[in-house]
Amino acid sequence: MRHTKAKRKDCRYAIYLRCSTDDQAQKDFTTIDAQRELDEIHVRSLGGSVVREYADEGKSGTNLERPGWKAMLDAADRKEFDAVCVTYMSRLGRGEMYTIAQYELSKRHIFVEMVKEKFADDLAGYMTKTMTTMMDGFYPKMVGQWTRTKMERMVERGYHCGGITPFGYKTETVTDAAGFHAPGKEPPKRLVPDEEKAPLVRNAYNMATHRAGMNQIARYLTATSGRRWYSTIVKHLLTSETYKGIQVFGDWRNDRAHEAIIDAETWQTVQEILEERDIRMFTRDRNEYTYLFRGLVWCPYCKCQYTTRSAHGRNGIFHYYSCQHADKNAKCPVGRVNADKLHEVVFEQIRIAVENPAAMKAMYDEYAKNWDPELLPEEGEYDLLMKRREALEFQTVNLTRAIAGGQALASLIAALEKTEKDISDIDKRMGEIIGAIKATKLVKPTIEQMQVSWKEFLESWKETPEELKEKAAHLFIRRITVTNKRRAEIEVESVPISARELVRLSEQHGSGGWT
Repeated sequence: MRHTKAKRKDCRYAIYLRCSTDDQAQKDFTTIDAQRELDEIHVRSLGGSVVREYADEGKSGTNLERPGWKAMLDAADRKEFDAVCVTYMSRLGRGEMYTIAQYELSKRHIFVEMVKEKFADDLAGYMTKTMTTMMDGFYPKMVGQWTRTKMERMVERGYHCGGITPFGYKTETVTDAAGFHAPGKEPPKRLVPDEEKAPLVRNAYNMATHRAGMNQIARYLTATSGRRWYSTIVKHLLTSETYKGIQVFGDWRNDRAHEAIIDAETWQTVQEILEERDIRMFTRDRNEYTYLFRGLVWCPYCKCQYTTRSAHGRNGIFHYYSCQHADKNAKCPVGRVNADKLHEVVFEQIRIAVENPAAMKAMYDEYAKNWDPELLPEEGEYDLLMKRREALEFQTVNLTRAIAGGQALASLIAALEKTEKDISDIDKRMGEIIGAIKATKLVKPTIEQMQVSWKEFLESWKETPEELKEKAAHLFIRRITVTNKRRAEIEVESVPISARELVRLSEQHGSGGWT
């Protein structure tokens, strides 16, 4: 639909004002105040009235992600004005962005009135407008190219290219930059060591050469610099080439841009230490340490399992069981427990029970409270498997009928074979459950039986290969609930399979089959 730009006295105009940061520095008709004055005069000359004003100051015309533009579209949807007045077409958008902007307004039956640019409604006008749009699109590309050239020259001269000043440095105005900047523009700056902060950077590097951890260096810098430091920020400080006098900006590099705070030898030593630490952390075989209670430790406060973690300290690697929500839940009173200490405490309590009849009796009495051979989790699994088997049998009947009808034989036969295999697996598991239920429903063990089986477990534990210890522990211990740093509640089997028997079964059937 074509919209005639009628000059009606009752025409309601919204004026749209935009300038980028570069435009603001020009101090000409592209500034917000100048645009507003020109637009208002033009609207009055047409006999219209300005009913709305929208502005995007410091926003690029190469995209439409501008709050003022979006607000104007919303108002256009509500029919709050009839036309938009801009000083130049580039104020709406540059290049293809103008085309999109004009299309969005035309969909809402809003026409665009320009103050400084006029295009006839004929072929020549169309070509002129198209060329103007294209040139407006070229402009930001050219600015980008000019900026890259400028940055390249700045890096070459060792000038600071803007952004956050690196910790340990300050900026000073360059006094010998004649001819490099235009009059009225801020002169370039150069990085120089800060007398107060540079020694802190040197101390941080010195700590790193003595293999101090990131957290330790972060605590030092937090205490001495007056700002909060984190290990990630410390690592950036320790790996930045800025501190040995090198400036890198994009693809450009100057190896002698400014005065170094850290000498090249010290900087390289720190990189080698960090690289060695990273290799040790990320390539170390996780199976070197056995978390005996993996998946068994629980937090009663956060209602979650503990995960396994390790950390590098001054005296080596430390292993922990850590609450999954400890970092998020500041109220968790435990957080994490040392894995070695937890292993030691649990087995010490088992040893005390074996050697002390009174302690064993107390455990037996607690165990007897929970003795209920009629409520077994295996029976619930058996019922689920039975229902699953019935569904598979029904599926088998349908597949057989389909095969008999000659439908897609290859895929149906494959599906039938899979279904029959699933039924076979279910039958095998149901047989195992029946055997387990029968074994569990035997007579309740006596205190003497418990004591003998526990003692045998401890005696055979020393002979258990490292790769089987986690499995052996899981056959004895059901759950560990850590209530605080000094106390944990342990649920165990009354008559566990001995570690020696586990080894025998593993050798017979292969350790991979026992979980």
